[in-house]
Amino acid sequence: MQCPYCHQTDPGSDFCIRCGKRLPLIQSQSQSPAPQPAPGDPPFLPPGKRLRNRYEITSEPPRRHGMGTVYFAIDRGAEDHECVVKQPKNPVTSDAILQKLREEAQRMAALSQRIGGRMPAIMEDFVEDGWFYVVQQRVPGKTLEEVYNDKHPREEKEVIDWAIQCCRVLKLIHEHGVIHRDISPDNLMLTDVGDITFIDFGTLRELQRIISKGTVGIGKFGYSPPEQWSGKPVAQSDIFALGATAYFLLTGFLPPWSEQLQKNGNPQPSDFSPVFPPIRTLNPAVSPPLEAILARALNLTIDKRYQSPEEMRRDLEKLAKHTGPAKSLFCPKCGYENEPHLVYCKKCDSWLHPGSQQCPNTKCKTNKGRRKRPIPGNAKYCPVCGKPTGTP
Repeated sequence: MQCPYCHQTDPGSDFCIRCGKRLPLIQSQSQSPAPQPAPGDPPFLPPGKRLRNRYEITSEPPRRHGMGTVYFAIDRGAEDHECVVKQPKNPVTSDAILQKLREEAQRMAALSQRIGGRMPAIMEDFVEDGWFYVVQQRVPGKTLEEVYNDKHPREEKEVIDWAIQCCRVLKLIHEHGVIHRDISPDNLMLTDVGDITFIDFGTLRELQRIISKGTVGIGKFGYSPPEQWSGKPVAQSDIFALGATAYFLLTGFLPPWSEQLQKNGNPQPSDFSPVFPPIRTLNPAVSPPLEAILARALNLTIDKRYQSPEEMRRDLEKLAKHTGPAKSLFCPKCGYENEPHLVYCKKCDSWLHPGSQQCPNTKCKTNKGRRKRPIPGNAKYCPVCGKPTGTP
């Protein structure tokens, strides 16, 4: 593809190797002429194509980047639920690689079950015509990168709230002995009810790494700390990436790439050790306490960073009480103080938000029991079963 910023032709990946800017996702039907697959890439699957005689590819343009292709589909075998189908860049070439791919998919599926609704459920993995596919639940909402593009820079109070939610999810992930290694605004989804969901747990990146026998990148320039590039990621590596994500949402800044990396894709030592200036030099509206929190999270020395997501979360919550991130929601029934992103009271399970509707899916859990549970009045999808509500 041609980089829209420097206008140089480059097959690319997530970022242009010449100017260092993030490349837009290739969409098969939104550009004219239609983009041609790079050598070795599979052709785009046409709308209406059914994989495994079940997952029907929709007309929504697929998205392709350096690790593979993401398709949107309808699960004709499960009440026409929307789903996402991910296809690594390279085909399966041996039974040994296939076994490793399946083990990785099973590992991610098990983790998604353990951490609940903060990661899309993996529904199935399979091989068809020599290509490996993973099917995941589709999460309604916008990525934080899309949210930033809609309005930027973002306000401190909302970024603090999102970071607190991320810390809670990272605590669960780390408790299971897993390091994320791929936190960035394009991998975090803000759902219709205000929850942060980790939509891409390195799925394509890990699967492509297995297929290519470890020849793909192990990080994202600007978001990954030095120890991750050296092949020794630790829990504090995720804290660095979360700090870089919050920094970007508040400023739009990522450390510039070296000239050699931009011109010929040859990274220099500085590219593996991204340095962030004090954030108030770029956005004076950021409070000094938040500047101190991000400076600690983004320290290049592991021992000087926050040592756990819980430690970072406590500092963020202390700051939130003084800056008032988003107003707390007091339950109209029992008066309990709830976090602003919640839908139901944590203490008595009562509805917290004004304006509501019922899920159109009669089999949904919200429509069962003696007392029907409403869902947000402005929700386009039910937060429980994912069924479209018909709300424009």
